[in-house]
Amino acid sequence: MKSAIAIPMLAATSLFAADKEKIFSGPQPGEKATPFEVRALTAKGPGDKRNPVKEAGEKPVSLVFLHGLERSMAPLMRVVDQYGAGQKAKLNTEYVFLIDDPIRGDRSLPRVVQSLKTRARVSYSIDGIEGPGNYGLNKECLMTIVLVKDGKVTANFALVQPGIADAPGIITAMANLAGDKKPPTAEALLAQQAKFAGINNRRPAQRRRLDLSKLDLETEAGLRESAKKLIAEVQALRRDLASTRERNMRSNVRPNTRPNAQNKNPRKPLPGGVPTDPRLVGMLRQFIQKTNTDADVDRVLKKMKAHAGDHDDLLQQACDGLTRVISVNYGTPYAQKSGRAFIERHSKK
Repeated sequence: MKSAIAIPMLAATSLFAADKEKIFSGPQPGEKATPFEVRALTAKGPGDKRNPVKEAGEKPVSLVFLHGLERSMAPLMRVVDQYGAGQKAKLNTEYVFLIDDPIRGDRSLPRVVQSLKTRARVSYSIDGIEGPGNYGLNKECLMTIVLVKDGKVTANFALVQPGIADAPGIITAMANLAGDKKPPTAEALLAQQAKFAGINNRRPAQRRRLDLSKLDLETEAGLRESAKKLIAEVQALRRDLASTRERNMRSNVRPNTRPNAQNKNPRKPLPGGVPTDPRLVGMLRQFIQKTNTDADVDRVLKKMKAHAGDHDDLLQQACDGLTRVISVNYGTPYAQKSGRAFIERHSKK
């Protein structure tokens, strides 16, 4: 797939500034939301085909289209999921992944569903990575939220870099659909979701490790007992590892509120720069995906050159952006090699 779907995801959002230019993705308010098919997904595997718009009938629906996942998206997804769960009697909420390989999606997406622990329905579009044909979803937007009532769009959020800062506007729009005059804040929703998921920030007490020196490996009975203890130890270690990964994932989405002045070892500025052109930002996101094939990398670089054309400023923005992501070792080895070659050919610096 062109967009990574595995968790933990690449935390590349910190490299890119928020887009100031208006981005369009999906049908706009007032336009018709036509029915489309999806394949249902659960933690156990893929399910039947469904039609979320037709299925909703007269009930409003929040469609959250995902071209990819990053750690920075997790808080916003939790907020939307929690609010949708609280309003499920009045509002349907559905996450729709956009992927180019259904077979790989059938294998990998159920694990993503299990990791996300969503209560909203989760599916992937039968129409592939472009999504429903007449929806006009923008691949540069990691998340596009389309709110629908009576077959028409009431609100649209095209998010290149989805984050918790987008939550208030989205929750307000969902509340308008559900007739909720006093929706909770994003902070309250996050707290509710954490309570539901049983998340806490305390580290578990240290578990006593198996002392291998005390195992009886000399007698047949001792060997059988040792085997049981070793199996139990492996299972415990797996649980410890899963718990550690969950804590690390949560810590990676917490903002750093410490002022730079308190940092005794400030980091050196990264080389290169952040493109101001939003399309180049989207292309860089595609360029750094670890799932890219060599052909994917070549296609993205070709798109960069075609988009820049004869505009020296755009071409230099592309080179500066590539310089930055390569400096932090993002992308495949082939992407880094090809990116350096692109910079050598086109950079004026």
